[in-house]
Amino acid sequence: MNRKNMTWHLTDSNGKHIVQVCGDDTCQVEALSNYIQDGLLNEEAVVVFAKPALRKHVISHLSALNFDVQALKDKGQVKFFDAEFMISSLLIDETIDQQAFYELVESQIETLHSKCGKIRVFGGMVATLWNTGRYEAAMQLEELWIGLTQKYDFSLLCSYSLGNFDPANYEETLQRIFNCHNYLTPVEVDDSSDNSGSVGEAVMDVLTLAWNRAAKEVNKAKQNLNQSPSSGLLN
Repeated sequence: MNRKNMTWHLTDSNGKHIVQVCGDDTCQVEALSNYIQDGLLNEEAVVVFAKPALRKHVISHLSALNFDVQALKDKGQVKFFDAEFMISSLLIDETIDQQAFYELVESQIETLHSKCGKIRVFGGMVATLWNTGRYEAAMQLEELWIGLTQKYDFSLLCSYSLGNFDPANYEETLQRIFNCHNYLTPVEVDDSSDNSGSVGEAVMDVLTLAWNRAAKEVNKAKQNLNQSPSSGLLN
């Protein structure tokens, strides 16, 4: 595997909600394109909330894979929304308005669920809020997404690109991501490396080590919580 193209994952118990952490923007485009491609090949409806640049690159990537994106949009199988514009419509005094979320986001899921049954969603708004330091709003929005996944049957992908972050701060950055998605479980990955690769690969090794350290702490805390007397799992 090319270490520069690696992604790191958090997921729930049934694999319906996945968070991907990508080493750079190119990796994020490829991961999102693959997610959409899998849905289209499975005849699922796809809803994408993404920033304009990411949306543009993904559409180009899908077109290169011989998907007629405009035709898919015309028949309603694929819907693209501007994450930044949607956020501006959801925020009131830096707080996510639940009624606006229902009218602008949930209504789309509800309509497609009735029409198509099978849906997959890319929720790029949480990462957009997170990238601009609006962590409280990001966590509020994440809670609303959790509610939707419990109400409707669909798969949800969120992704983060760490391409512009200082490797020295990876651990702190990852911990913030874990806190935002604290009900998901980070999946530890193989951190073995001969350290003989390029500078880019060395950076990916640093990220992998930081990921596994943070993941071990989170998973240990979850295990301790589940085993505590108050959890009801022990006599």
